Amino acid sequence: MPKRKVRKLDRSYVRGSGKRRAFVALGLILSVIAATAIFAQRSKRKQPVGQNQIAGQQSSVSPEAELSPSNLSPSLGSKDYVYLGGKVIATEERIQFDDVFVNTDFYEDIYRIAARRVTLGCLATSYCPDSNVTREQMAAFIMRALGEHSPPTPVTQRFNDVPPSNIYYNFIERLAALNITDGCSASPPLYCPAESVTHEQMAKFMMRARGELNPPTPATQRFADVPPSNQFYNFIERMGALDIWQGQGCPAGPGNYCPSAPVTRRQMAHILVKAFGI
Repeated sequence: MPKRKVRKLDRSYVRGSGKRRAFVALGLILSVIAATAIFAQRSKRKQPVGQNQIAGQQSSVSPEAELSPSNLSPSLGSKDYVYLGGKVIATEERIQFDDVFVNTDFYEDIYRIAARRVTLGCLATSYCPDSNVTREQMAAFIMRALGEHSPPTPVTQRFNDVPPSNIYYNFIERLAALNITDGCSASPPLYCPAESVTHEQMAKFMMRARGELNPPTPATQRFADVPPSNQFYNFIERMGALDIWQGQGCPAGPGNYCPSAPVTRRQMAHILVKAFGI
């Protein structure tokens, strides 16, 4: 009897040990699976959005990424990510300008508009930040910022000085069709494509492009050098009220707008980013 009792205890012990080993093994397996999942999730978060894991592999960005223009910056890697029509599109090569440096005024803004292809630069590898913006360039800047990178060719020519051979022809015609510009002369109808855009003209371009064709008259004067008698007064004051442009860099000092001064391409980058939330 004692021997059989011992054998029964031994068998019970063996069965119990087997169950314990099975539970331990199962626990180890579950731990490994959980650790692997956590590691994979952390690795995914650390990887820059859209960055290729294998050199030469086509980049893809998930629609669920919920990127917006404000998320785009030069720090995203070696490729550009263009936000168009609610989607992020990876381009083949990131634009790199050899005349735009980290200490360049509005450096970040210049690369933001480049990432959205609002600008293609002035040359293959240059942006020309200190050059003045011409009226024909302004048309391209605005229409691209609004998402129209390839405006349709109009049926007829609107301005006498903008023939179909002008590379900005479609942009200028589209700008006029949307009532963003009236040109520089009504009779004869002219646009003056090669003229530089002044700060006061820029204010009208920007506000109309934003849908404000007739901004309200402000209660008080904001800029010392823009009196109510200025024909662009309401547009300029509205620019200041929305903090799109406050006359930065005006030689007359803070509180001035320098309405007749030409707009540079570096300034234009900042203005576009502020006006359209790029």
